[in-house]
Amino acid sequence: MNRSCRPRAARVSFETPAVRRRCNFRRARATDPLHLTNQPLLRRLIMRFVILGNSGAGKTMLARAMAARSRLPVLQLDSLPADTGAADNGRLPDRALALLEAFCACDEWIVEGRDGTRVLAVLPHRPELVFLNPGPAVCMQHCRSAAWEPHRYASSQAQRDRLPQRLQAVADYYRGDGADSLRGHRAIFDGYGGPKRELQQPVRLRIADEIWPPRPVTGS
Repeated sequence: MNRSCRPRAARVSFETPAVRRRCNFRRARATDPLHLTNQPLLRRLIMRFVILGNSGAGKTMLARAMAARSRLPVLQLDSLPADTGAADNGRLPDRALALLEAFCACDEWIVEGRDGTRVLAVLPHRPELVFLNPGPAVCMQHCRSAAWEPHRYASSQAQRDRLPQRLQAVADYYRGDGADSLRGHRAIFDGYGGPKRELQQPVRLRIADEIWPPRPVTGS
């Protein structure tokens, strides 16, 4: 019988779709040192984010970019009511804690802010912790060029008037040792046992795509 006319044996694959997804996920992690993978498996597992960092680090920019791509609600910790006495005791005021817990009761969300005490109150919900640490020069430049932030300042002029104090706060972040300092944020990041990543490069829109790629539109 002619060898070329012999019937070929059927190829049998023992690779199931689940195995194939896991293999693709491992290959993506191996080629991506920051683990900024866009695999669907990761998108299903991680649906909550906390963005932590100095003033001007790019927290609000990253949160808004991620929200535009993922349709997640965003909570800015600065918008919660303040209570100096409670903060001095290392705890949140009851009203702020109630608002924070009500927001985190949702399945998916993004929380961003510098307040380490408030970030610690969110971490029991097991979000992915994103620590933005681009350095003082980047933070100061972002503060100088920032658009008006209505959740912090009554007007754009008020924001400009407060710029010297804000730049001083950026510098103090690297010298202090409280919950809102670099040392405090480092302790929070290092002590957190859940999913986390530290980004030392300036925030760019592509980073939002890598952390959470745009979701496809599935209906009207």
